[in-house]
Amino acid sequence: MKTSTIKKLIGAVLFLFFANTAEAQFFKKLKKKVEKAAEETVIKKTEEKTRKETEKAMDSIFEPNGERSGRNSKKGNDKVGNDQNNGPSAEGENQNTFEAYSKFDFVPGDEIIAVEDFSLDAIGDLPARWNTSNSAEVVSLNTEEGKWLKIGIGDGAFVPDFMNELPENFSLEFDIIIDYDTKMGGFKPVISFTMSDIPNPGYDMNDDTPGKNGASFLVYGGVGDKGHMEFYKYTPDNNLNVRTPKDFSSIQYGSWNRSKPMHISIWKQGKRVRVYLDEEKVFDLPRAFQASGLAKNFRVFSNIRKNETFYYLSNFRFAEGKEDIRSKLLNQGNLVTYGITFDKASAKLKPESNGVLKKVAQVLNEMPNLNLRIIGHTDSDGDADYNLELSTNRAESVRTALIQLFNVDPEQLAVEGKGETELLTMGNSPLDHAKNRRVEFQSIR
Repeated sequence: MKTSTIKKLIGAVLFLFFANTAEAQFFKKLKKKVEKAAEETVIKKTEEKTRKETEKAMDSIFEPNGERSGRNSKKGNDKVGNDQNNGPSAEGENQNTFEAYSKFDFVPGDEIIAVEDFSLDAIGDLPARWNTSNSAEVVSLNTEEGKWLKIGIGDGAFVPDFMNELPENFSLEFDIIIDYDTKMGGFKPVISFTMSDIPNPGYDMNDDTPGKNGASFLVYGGVGDKGHMEFYKYTPDNNLNVRTPKDFSSIQYGSWNRSKPMHISIWKQGKRVRVYLDEEKVFDLPRAFQASGLAKNFRVFSNIRKNETFYYLSNFRFAEGKEDIRSKLLNQGNLVTYGITFDKASAKLKPESNGVLKKVAQVLNEMPNLNLRIIGHTDSDGDADYNLELSTNRAESVRTALIQLFNVDPEQLAVEGKGETELLTMGNSPLDHAKNRRVEFQSIR
């Protein structure tokens, strides 16, 4: 065999050997890459599953506030917010609402004095428990459940008869909807909520700052610039008067909040007044009043100049604050609260419950030997067996929130549901139902 032929044969063998070796190395590397990619995929899927499970757990505890407890499903008569593309997508609304409410420290009073949802009033009438120098009517809406007080064009006061005597410490909550023509401009409609020292709430009905001493919280719709809110303290001494404005794009003309309920919470403790819009503390004035006893009554005042501009009000809850949560838990061993609330016929906690939950958790975390039984109570609407199950599920939701969100030791908490078996009142009015729906904490000795 020729030398050249032998060299070619040897070269071919070497080529095949190294080719096979390279191919083996290539597939070995490829196998490692595939295995690594598969491992990363598993990790990513595990992380994604964990994230979704966490979000699901959070959703099972707190209902996103943007949905407003599914109230949009009920149809009514009055149309609100007819403009197209008023708001963001549902995905934008359903953010982690509890995170937004993590600094929400509002604690409602522990003794309910009055509720007002206009359920006993006829559509088209001025509500029976209100006085006014203007005009207003009860309506139902095509976007929200229940009935609402509709306030339109004109100036005037609206005085709730059930708030003609204010305790020194109280809370007031209500929902407000702003509805207007986004194409009009120039005028800012305003609605104010005023506590004053006027001796008779029927006096000076055309005055938005009645009496000599008062504190007024105002909401302005805005055109072009931001809408804003303002806290105004007035006294006989001009040097003590305070006017504090704050801009809010959420109440601006054309904002996505048009025709959506916003929750306002007012918390008065002696001279101090705090005001919240949804989860945000808007004002906190330690000397809103110069002395105790100056806030005697409450009124609403509107100033609207344009047609097709309306304010809607509903879901008032007025309560007196007597003793704080810590004192009741440690000294009395029993706390009944109306500040932990749920969606209608559901065990899903509303994010506004955060203030009370946080206070209870602080006591439990500071007192590891304190054990509490969480007891759910319902009103008498519906089937008794269903209410018993619902009350148990609600108590369990409270326990879950305290453990998962506030790191309370599970061993400190037990649950019990009592449904409608321990009604505080046997009446059938909205106030009676509100008093019966409650969460109770009992110390376990």
